[in-house]
Amino acid sequence: TKLKITGHQEPIIDGDHMIVYYDFLRKINLKTGRQVWMDTTKEERPREKNAPMPGANYASMLLRDGVLYTPYGDGLAAFDPSTGEIKWRIDDVTGSIVTEMQIDGETLYYRGGGIIKDPGRNAVTLDAGYNGVSLSDGQRIWQEDIVVAGPVTNWAFGNGRIYVGAGDSLITIDKGVTGNREAEKRGDVFGFENEMPLTLQIKGGDLLVQGRQNVALFGIPDGDGVR
Repeated sequence: TKLKITGHQEPIIDGDHMIVYYDFLRKINLKTGRQVWMDTTKEERPREKNAPMPGANYASMLLRDGVLYTPYGDGLAAFDPSTGEIKWRIDDVTGSIVTEMQIDGETLYYRGGGIIKDPGRNAVTLDAGYNGVSLSDGQRIWQEDIVVAGPVTNWAFGNGRIYVGAGDSLITIDKGVTGNREAEKRGDVFGFENEMPLTLQIKGGDLLVQGRQNVALFGIPDGDGVR
């Protein structure tokens, strides 16, 4: 069977095998071209139109310690890459699309939404929802997603916090078990004139903030966020 993977989520190469989405999640033997397994989950199985694809803003798959973590429909799931068996699955994340994932310790943090869907007249801004799940069993670490309205920047991890830019605000989220959303730094915190920040990055323990025409570096103290 020929699979057209152009425009779909980037495959993962695992030794002599490739894990790839087309209409469903599959594992292919790269030496023989034979399919090892295909996800045959019948209940709410993602179809081609909503299988993870970079063009549709889905986060990339992650492979760690023999487990595959991937967006899955309107949530995310963990697979045994040897057999294709689902180890755990969560549904109904804020924003309906898992757009970012990052493993930190024994937790998989994720962001749902935070994007503009269906550009044009039908454009809708999906609120961003942040949470994390245990790698072992998929249990959410916070009771509810931490929701941030409107388009957001990427996230940056540092000093036990998650930093997110939203408009002219800098939002910090405590990565601990409480998941407190700390006080927002509003107003001219970035010092950017007539533009919003686009990306955040931790550089040498500091927070690097970039826009289209501006760049700034902020020190991150041990206390209450960015100074």
